Amino acid sequence: MATNSAHLNNNNEPDIIVTHHYKVGVVYYGTQILLVECKPPGDAVRSHGWEDTIEGQFHDDLTATLNASARLYGAVAIGKKVQFFKFDGREAGVTKQLTEISARLDLEANAKEIEDMLNHVKQHAPMWSRS
Repeated sequence: MATNSAHLNNNNEPDIIVTHHYKVGVVYYGTQILLVECKPPGDAVRSHGWEDTIEGQFHDDLTATLNASARLYGAVAIGKKVQFFKFDGREAGVTKQLTEISARLDLEANAKEIEDMLNHVKQHAPMWSRS
């Protein structure tokens, strides 16, 4: 896996995109598997807090994935908290496309759970994002 700041098809540049690189025969491919949207701590209490960030910019960036399958994982981090999602762009509507796969986790208090989520993404995302 590698990180890069590749553009999406809407020319947005998300905070972090993690890609999985693999080889088929002699050709190398890359698939976006995790998109992360980061905001400063004050954004959690402003009018564009968690829900606005998730349903607005985060969802917009996820729908612009370059994956042919329109599937990838995502995370929203505001301040010292992070929440993970599974995104399936084949579904219609924000509520069906985004599935919460974690609660909002504190970076310090829930470090083990965050590590477990990242390991889950590492293990499952490459195949799911290409299916």
